[in-house]
Amino acid sequence: MRLTKNKSVYEKDITGFKGNADSVVFPESIKEIKDLIDFTKLDIVPRGAGTSFVGGCAPDNSIVIDMSKMNKIIEIISSRKTGYIEAGVTLNQLNQELEKYGLEFPINCLFPDIQTIGGLIATNFSGDRELKYGRISNW
Repeated sequence: MRLTKNKSVYEKDITGFKGNADSVVFPESIKEIKDLIDFTKLDIVPRGAGTSFVGGCAPDNSIVIDMSKMNKIIEIISSRKTGYIEAGVTLNQLNQELEKYGLEFPINCLFPDIQTIGGLIATNFSGDRELKYGRISNW
């Protein structure tokens, strides 16, 4: 698991809401995350693209877990309209894969090239199609 020394970019969200990161790590597997959780006594803040408008990714003397390395689409089961994906997958990345099966993930966001599924789930994002499709928790 990689560790960064430049923490300043991870200490705020897109609105500029600022916190303080103790450290920033880049796990590449669930096992690395589990080991970190088992090892640390500090708060942990998972982070997608940092596009939260509510300060959700701003740390409070926390370890920031940057999920960008966990960006794989593991499996799409088109017959069940189900997918197994990692938290760092972007909305565009997911929809490009789903298009191959004639499917679409119907949640729209402002920055689909950078906003991650994990971040959208963490904020129960809805987007401009909420009346028709609901919030991400409906999916």
